[in-house]
Amino acid sequence: METAANLGSLPDHLLLDVVEYLDTARDVAHLGSSSRRTYNLIHHDGWKTFVRTRFPSLTVPSSDSARWAPVADRLTYLDRSWEKRGFMFSYFQEATQKRERGCRHGQRPRHGQSVKFQSVVDAQLASSTQDEMLACGAGEDLFVRWRATDGKSPGTWRSLLGRETGYAAGTGDVTAVSAIERDGRPEAIVGRANGDVQLLSAADDDSFGRPVKRLLPLDHGEVNPRSSPGQLAVTWTEWQPQTQMIARCRSSLLALYNLSSQDEGELKPMVYYNASKDERGGDASLVLCAKFMGSDAIACGIGGSSEPLRWGRIRPTGLELSPATYCDDGTAYDAFTAPRGTVRAMEPVGGAKNQNLLLSAWDDGSYRLLDMRTPSSHDAVYRDRFQPYHAGSSLLVYGTERFVAGGNREPVLRLFDFRFPKPYFHFNALPCSDQSPGPEPPEVAQARSDGRQRNRSALPAQEPPWPSGRCDFASAGLCSWHAQSRRPSWRPDATMYLSADNRGPVFSLAKASDLSGSLYCGLRGQVVEATLALAGDVTQETARRTAPPGWTATGGERAPSDVTIMETGISRCHSEGWVGTDPMASVALYNHRLFGSREFALRDAPERSRLDASVRKRGESLVDGPRGRFRTYAG
Repeated sequence: METAANLGSLPDHLLLDVVEYLDTARDVAHLGSSSRRTYNLIHHDGWKTFVRTRFPSLTVPSSDSARWAPVADRLTYLDRSWEKRGFMFSYFQEATQKRERGCRHGQRPRHGQSVKFQSVVDAQLASSTQDEMLACGAGEDLFVRWRATDGKSPGTWRSLLGRETGYAAGTGDVTAVSAIERDGRPEAIVGRANGDVQLLSAADDDSFGRPVKRLLPLDHGEVNPRSSPGQLAVTWTEWQPQTQMIARCRSSLLALYNLSSQDEGELKPMVYYNASKDERGGDASLVLCAKFMGSDAIACGIGGSSEPLRWGRIRPTGLELSPATYCDDGTAYDAFTAPRGTVRAMEPVGGAKNQNLLLSAWDDGSYRLLDMRTPSSHDAVYRDRFQPYHAGSSLLVYGTERFVAGGNREPVLRLFDFRFPKPYFHFNALPCSDQSPGPEPPEVAQARSDGRQRNRSALPAQEPPWPSGRCDFASAGLCSWHAQSRRPSWRPDATMYLSADNRGPVFSLAKASDLSGSLYCGLRGQVVEATLALAGDVTQETARRTAPPGWTATGGERAPSDVTIMETGISRCHSEGWVGTDPMASVALYNHRLFGSREFALRDAPERSRLDASVRKRGESLVDGPRGRFRTYAG
């Protein structure tokens, strides 16, 4: 007599196929609880299948011994925090200095600078200890923090003061930093305003700050000593762990150093590239940034150039770069008509799984995604719809899901969705409803106020074809709430204004890994840590932050942040040209109040709001075109 087949009798590979079709971690957990066998299968292989199916573009542990259930829990929580704009902000800055004799109120001591330093940051996940390492260049000083990956501990700081190592404020300021791990030990590549580049030990022991190697300039001299400070300073450093190579940008030169083949304390460049030689008319150009595209290719961004984005292969015979795209006749092609441009930042997209996608920030306010294998100048373009011409100065990429851009004029973070098909939606685990999500996103509110849908390519129909209070999985029908939540217009991009007191740009952005809950922003005179966290999960203990010696940490549990959030709709351009998308005529402003404030009332029910409880409606805003300033009034 044959026994009836059941779920537990299916072979492992079929059960894992079932996991690939499960939308939420809750469903995977329910499958694992159906029997002892399915529990063991889900524990050992099911969570790994879920992570790689729902978050395929993010960099996650590759070891088979990794505990995949916590990884799945972490990624789903971070995705929910991103979508709901759940953040906690901490500000690190120098403590108020005592005025020296003879200094007027508000002046810095004589040995200081009249303008605050430009903070540069980088972060790295140390595989040997599984701790996050944060490296901060603050003036002539270097600060390093180690902290557990869960982010619940305040961490430990160490400092390397410039005056103790022969560097003065201004000429010895740290202008570029890269946190790396080499041979199982943490290190930091530090470039300075006078052109010096050192590889320093960043281990939390007696070797901290000890020079490991010094990167020498070219033998024939790179820059005239009487050149401008911008020509003298190191603008970028980059690390390639597979080939043990360092890229250094200074003036019009991109130089590569090989750490694997030499044991000397001083390294000469193995190859270099002079961007000015390929410039029309021989004009001087600044190499502002560089990124390795795999083990044998590199791309660089150039300022004030007719060909601001260049890339090429690293050959034994040297380094030859060319414009990133060509027309059929061999000439450089660009759909944007500016004769000269600047690329201030770039990031590879897709990690090691895809070494051909590159995102770049241009001075015309566009963010261009380019596949190096295609002949076009871009494959997708993104613009902030409220300030479409404001350029970005720094970038941070999370797989092919989203990216963050730091403003070049003011301390703002622009949050963009790549708008690729999204494999995971956190709200799929929430109950059905016949109501719409709230609050209304800007495109829906604008279409409602105008009485028409102005941008049908980016704004699909807002009502499901058959409004319902429950999803019908047999007929693939969704309830009103789930159907609208999936639409791109109900997941708008956003801009976050970090500080009302700081007027400088976001010089750098960093994260330790895709699993890290924190991203770090280097501003003028301060460093900001933005931690992904929902308001209900933040406690006084988890919000506590310690500052390096001589600095203070504010925000978190100590004071409400003054962050303002503005939703800006869908930023991916739908046509060619300088804008390619409809500028927003009106926007809604939200204030971030993590620990509660009676100044602004929460306008939407938390259980049905698509935003976190810490995001509070401030009022309605009106603008006079994309270049106009906004004004607000309480609603």
